[in-house]
Amino acid sequence: MATYNNLITQEFVKETRTDGAVTSITIKVVAYDGDNNMTTVTGSASGEYLVHTDSTWQNRTIEDEVYYDWDNCTALTSQTMNYTVPEADQTSLTQSTTHPHNHTEQLEYQTKRIAWEDSYKVLSGYDDLYSNLTTAVDAL
Repeated sequence: MATYNNLITQEFVKETRTDGAVTSITIKVVAYDGDNNMTTVTGSASGEYLVHTDSTWQNRTIEDEVYYDWDNCTALTSQTMNYTVPEADQTSLTQSTTHPHNHTEQLEYQTKRIAWEDSYKVLSGYDDLYSNLTTAVDAL
């Protein structure tokens, strides 16, 4: 059983679309040994977006800030859960990473994403997700 002095966890959310609308999402939590195999990137002056295989949402960088390049960090283990998006919360809108963009649509998309997060975080499966991750790390 290994001991990790700098355990880092990261949560990724990936949308699944049916006929263009978000109908479900996959929540993936990943554990990393923060002292080993952690690749970083530095934010650019142009505010580039960070792209991650396991995440639909892309975060915009800030100049000279350092970010983990999750796709190139070595994961210890991961756990996933699926969440079916209620019909009322489904949307065909997507995050825009080009400017200018339709501000009203982007606010509506963000509102939907917040609703999804608020909904899946209260599920028992969400608590189990982190519990199972901890059990998997402890077993390493």
